[in-house]
Amino acid sequence: MCGCPHEFLPEPSLHFFVDEGEVFGCSVTFRSGKTPECVLPVDGVHSDYLPYPNGDFDYSREALASFRRSVAAELTADERRRYDDRLAGEPTIYAEAFPGRWRTFRTSRLTALVARMKNTVKSVRPAALVSAAVTPNFIESAAHQLQDWRGWLEQDLLDVVCPMAYTTDSVGFAAQIAAARDLAGRHPLWAGIGAYRLTSSQIVDHVGAARRLGVAGVIMFSYDSLTGPTRGTDYLNQVGHAAFNSQ
Repeated sequence: MCGCPHEFLPEPSLHFFVDEGEVFGCSVTFRSGKTPECVLPVDGVHSDYLPYPNGDFDYSREALASFRRSVAAELTADERRRYDDRLAGEPTIYAEAFPGRWRTFRTSRLTALVARMKNTVKSVRPAALVSAAVTPNFIESAAHQLQDWRGWLEQDLLDVVCPMAYTTDSVGFAAQIAAARDLAGRHPLWAGIGAYRLTSSQIVDHVGAARRLGVAGVIMFSYDSLTGPTRGTDYLNQVGHAAFNSQ
């Protein structure tokens, strides 16, 4: 599991985070075990949420050890000895001593995970689209979640980017999607709409704003909030008709 320093341990919740190294292992297992009959004929693979939860992650043993190796190779023997002598009692010593490199290292690991995911998908389904939900504000995304989604697009690691513009404010929503669209450039953008927070008229307004901005599609989060008992089984059909047939 993904770790953080003791003083940053979060309150108990329903969210668990997996170390990128463990995800790499899952990817290798998938690739080595694939057979033609087990590959589903999917049109794409979407990562619903692909950031670090915040800048205090990932302090897992594997991540810290890997970072130490990357830094220690460039230190003198005396410098390595000085840090290593403190390592048993201060396992985060290298991260604390080199904070800029530690941030870059973790950002690069997340980018490497996205690259591995795309390569794995394309190896079995070349035509499948690879997409990911991202924080719409790129500066905030890179600073707080180490999610360099602009870099992912520049490296063609994603076929489609999906900014999660879950604000209830229509003006703010349009601004977030417009800014993300400009960053996306030639890559298609699917606008993420926080339908679970909106009334039916707000959902329709957000869909209309996104379409006027020229997005390639919209994603309404979440399906269960649109089809659950509180809104009724026909609610999604009604919203869809109002959003797409009246525009």
